[in-house]
Amino acid sequence: MSSHGDAGRTHKPTSSTDMEMEKEMEMEMGISDGGSSVPVIDMAQGRDHIVEHLGGAACKAWGCFQLINHGMAMKCVEDAREQSRLLFALPTAHKLKVKRMPGQFTGYGNGAVVNSEALNEEYYSEALTLRYRSSDAESIGGKLWPDGNPEFRKSVVEFSEAAHKLSLEVLGYVVDGLPVESRKHFKEYLMEQSGTLRVNNYPLCPQPALHTGLPPHIDACVVTVLHQSDNVAGLEVDKDGSWVGVQPRHDALVVIVGAIVQVLTNGVYKAVKHRAVLNAERSRLSLAYSAYPPSNLAIVPASQFVSDDKPSPYRPFSWAEFLAAKQKYVTDPLLGLLAESS
Repeated sequence: MSSHGDAGRTHKPTSSTDMEMEKEMEMEMGISDGGSSVPVIDMAQGRDHIVEHLGGAACKAWGCFQLINHGMAMKCVEDAREQSRLLFALPTAHKLKVKRMPGQFTGYGNGAVVNSEALNEEYYSEALTLRYRSSDAESIGGKLWPDGNPEFRKSVVEFSEAAHKLSLEVLGYVVDGLPVESRKHFKEYLMEQSGTLRVNNYPLCPQPALHTGLPPHIDACVVTVLHQSDNVAGLEVDKDGSWVGVQPRHDALVVIVGAIVQVLTNGVYKAVKHRAVLNAERSRLSLAYSAYPPSNLAIVPASQFVSDDKPSPYRPFSWAEFLAAKQKYVTDPLLGLLAESS
């Protein structure tokens, strides 16, 4: 069990024996860094440090990074995780009372396509999705618990609020790292207060190599803020064609660059392909908040990122068109928005 009192601190091995033990532990958890690792950004180092690192390898080479000293209270994270565990511990028949219906974002089900079956039997996982700033948590709590479980509503709402605030803060730093002339264009896409919280549960799997937690995909959003686990590995990102494990840290939040940022920067910042793998001995629970763009703007790259030598591969599209493309191209909606397909 992780020590909550150590949140926000970094523990380094002090001897060769310690380092060997740490490496063995990483191997046991399924972590492989292939000689490299996802960038870790310490927000306590201040704005200049954050902007410099976000504008470098974090967004350009990886499309994914971890934040420490991020300002989100760990009690907020722990409460949301505990209430989510209680939810997934309910009998399946009970959870199906809040099964997501076709055409809706909210409810129980691991499928990623809104207009299809909520439960995808190909995935060895389960999930609950809630819209940001809605009555979803209260409605779902009322259907699952006799007293409505006000603690469930309180915890997931507080986590969503904190994650949304952090996503806007991080995107502000991302904008500050862009060429001055492109910042106004980018900021227009940070105005809408919308998003979803998806809580994922990956049960222990006796044969993890034969099953999929979540398949390789890019995130259909601006950015995702994720608390992946306390000490169970499972999140992997595609780095130059190789899968790299993101080491779980209780004190860290993972930020994943979404498809919209890739379009706005014309590929300068990348939406990283990632997947969830399973564990034979431990279950894993993650909290993922996805921030969405305004629904009334055409999503196009800033002109400063487009040239005759580097045209945008995508046609201008709305958020509604993006969601429609996701129905067909589940793991990468941008494939349905290519310029030549218009």
